[in-house]
Amino acid sequence: PTTSIGNANNDEESAVAGNHSNLDEETGEAGGSAVKLDATRRDDEVEREEETAQAGGGGSPCNRGCCSFWAMSVTALLASALGLYANVLFLDHAPLLERSDTASDIAGVTCERLSFPVRLSPVTPVSYPVGGELCYAGESVRVDQIVQVLVSGAGYGPVYWNPSFQPDTYSYVAAVSGSYPTFNYARPGVAESGRPFGLKTDVDVQAFVLAQVIVHLNGHLGRPADDDGVMVVGHSMGSLITQAHALAYPGTTRGAILTGYLHSVNPNNGKEARENSGFAMVDEKFAGRIFDFTYLTSTGVEGRRQFYSGGDNTDPAMISWDDKTKETLTLGDVFTLGSYRATGNESKALLVPTLVVSGDEDVINCPSPVVDCTDAEAVQQFETQFYPPDCAEVLLVPDTGHDLNFHRNAMETFASILEWSLRVVGNNSTEDARRCVPDREDTGAAVLPGKIPLDRSEGVSPSLIGGLLLTFALILPLLGWATYW
Repeated sequence: PTTSIGNANNDEESAVAGNHSNLDEETGEAGGSAVKLDATRRDDEVEREEETAQAGGGGSPCNRGCCSFWAMSVTALLASALGLYANVLFLDHAPLLERSDTASDIAGVTCERLSFPVRLSPVTPVSYPVGGELCYAGESVRVDQIVQVLVSGAGYGPVYWNPSFQPDTYSYVAAVSGSYPTFNYARPGVAESGRPFGLKTDVDVQAFVLAQVIVHLNGHLGRPADDDGVMVVGHSMGSLITQAHALAYPGTTRGAILTGYLHSVNPNNGKEARENSGFAMVDEKFAGRIFDFTYLTSTGVEGRRQFYSGGDNTDPAMISWDDKTKETLTLGDVFTLGSYRATGNESKALLVPTLVVSGDEDVINCPSPVVDCTDAEAVQQFETQFYPPDCAEVLLVPDTGHDLNFHRNAMETFASILEWSLRVVGNNSTEDARRCVPDREDTGAAVLPGKIPLDRSEGVSPSLIGGLLLTFALILPLLGWATYW
């Protein structure tokens, strides 16, 4: 049987060969071309199989398309990382904006322009300039004179404390200058100070900056670096920064004044704030000068009007001027605006006397489901429970919104703040400082000077947020390539 099969195969091959010969004879060159093309195709198939085996490492299912996908994905990943790094590096060294439009002709008051280098953390080598004004009555600041350091809120700068618009009516610096020198500085990211990438800043970082500002200020005044001849006065987010600083650096200040602040929160404010905010890079005032998408600002006059009362205590011309001199806030700031407010436990550890000031129409704090903001006694009882015993007082200002300094009754508010300051803190640093005693020993500040008090905050660390955004920025191109392939 084997021989028969072999003979049969031979016969078939002979027949095929004969047929090919006949075909070649009949078709000539056309038949020869077909045979050559068939052989070429077989050679190409063999070549592709060999290349696939080599690329797959001997039997791997990977083919050239798969490998190209990974190569392009890795390229996109590296390009995204380098692009993001270059972008952050560029944004982190953006040119400074113009100085704040502060009053410069207050009778009997001298103002010096100062600038100090600060870092955003103890470990970073990069420093940023922080500019401000030291204003005082007389020829100079006495060595034993307590200085008030002024910290503005989100979207505001030094103009909040010393506006050039009707300073006799609205300037806190002018109102207290007879008793206290003031240092009114621009936080990093605001006005003439350095503008870091917006995810590098938050409430706790700003508290670390404030600590450095006080050290530099003491040096400028010829005092020891750790001299405690300072009070800190904050507004809104500046009040959060003031509180964070007092907790992280106990013994470096003699008093804290928290304005535009309560432990109550208006649950409807978030929606209104979002509707009246936008990116600074496309805002009419900052377009062409700010390119960092992490910087925000209010949009139009309505974005500022929400911070005022609706009655006769508000001057429309002031609102218009406020909008023209508005400043920015960063995403890092926004992520931590709930710090030192939501739980209330942090403020129970404060070691310095504290004055809390709020308008009864403050859109940030009121109306609130936890306290009636129109009842001064109720607000006093509610707010003081969040501080050490006999260590805090509350001032509720009638017919006044969030921007206490920009209402027509501002001078009356300033007089009340000044009265508390002189009565409780004094203005002579040679006198013994009054310290508060917290209820529990374990509520004391656990952060040593020189460290960022991230664990004291209810907010989110900017390093965490930055890391998450960086991760997404690197993963998105990879997902894009995966979707394409």
